[in-house]
Amino acid sequence: MSQNRNMSIDARPGLRERKKARTRLTIRSEAFRLFREQGYAETTIEQIAEAADVSPSTFFRYFPTKEQLVLADDLDPLMIEAIEAQPADVPLITAFRKAAESVFAVCPRRTWRSSRTVRNCCTRSRNFDAPSCRRWCAAST
Repeated sequence: MSQNRNMSIDARPGLRERKKARTRLTIRSEAFRLFREQGYAETTIEQIAEAADVSPSTFFRYFPTKEQLVLADDLDPLMIEAIEAQPADVPLITAFRKAAESVFAVCPRRTWRSSRTVRNCCTRSRNFDAPSCRRWCAAST
């Protein structure tokens, strides 16, 4: 674990970071809605971008592929930061538990429920052929 504890998970991000997070969340939310309504394979990046009120190039700034949109885990950076913020002398399992508690205490409920949404998207979409998604679903059940 890092000795440098300058950043705090409780620090409020700046306006630019908040807008980027909101855009990312909107893109993912609209994509999952479209996947439920019309299927993964039938949903185009252009449709997702239009529903999220962004351009296709903005979509690609946030997600390199449609598959990555589904598999992205928005909690990883928060968990890493929270673990690094724990004192160096704390046992790793304790640091992980305290980090998880602090992250889940400040995350919107819709963020930490995304793994269920991803699993549903992958398993219910008859045309979802992403091998990495099938591996993710198998590993998380």
